[in-house]
Amino acid sequence: MSRTVSVEVASDLAPIEAVKAGRVSSGQIWPRDAITVHVDGPLEWPVDLAPGERRTLTWSLTVDDEGALMRPGPRGAFARPVVSAYDRRIERLVDRSLDDLAALRLTTPGDDGDTFLRAGVPWYLTLFGRDSLWAARMMLPLGTGLAIETLRVLGRRQGTRTDPDTGEAPGKIMHELRRSDVTVETGCPRSITARSTPPRSGSTCSPTPGAGVTPRPRSPRCCRTSRRR
Repeated sequence: MSRTVSVEVASDLAPIEAVKAGRVSSGQIWPRDAITVHVDGPLEWPVDLAPGERRTLTWSLTVDDEGALMRPGPRGAFARPVVSAYDRRIERLVDRSLDDLAALRLTTPGDDGDTFLRAGVPWYLTLFGRDSLWAARMMLPLGTGLAIETLRVLGRRQGTRTDPDTGEAPGKIMHELRRSDVTVETGCPRSITARSTPPRSGSTCSPTPGAGVTPRPRSPRCCRTSRRR
């Protein structure tokens, strides 16, 4: 059987905050704000397959972003325990989990390679004080390097003054690091609120021992889910 396989690629380069809020623009904007996306290699392949035969087709892209806040973490290595179990799925689970953790490593241009774990994929590809600390703490049985570097990264950004706009306070560990000011619409259709958050936010259920916890406001009634009795 002979066929031609083709792939169409498009991107609007919308900020992740806009995607999370469901506000994705239409159209295709490939270069934007010094960000350029390059598709590497062909996107069309002639394929000849015999009965029962398989073929793997691959393509890749490269993103150039001179103003990127985050970079791949070069360090933060940890031990990889060897697991032997009757159920081979356990071995695969451990291997996959360690690979996923290694893929979460990040650093910033100002941290001299000190590496931490991002909070999660795809929504939180950045430094979160609480989540990065928790992850580093739970990884201690596999090594101390990641925890030490995470503490150094957060220590450089520890609060030194009181700022009600950002939530910074003396000694407080920051919550989230963003590329720039972000305005996000939250709520439901009948109660939408636009709020602006600073690049470095300290507002959180704080990871700092002894710091106060700000209670979350109750959700608008139209956003709640109710269980029918």
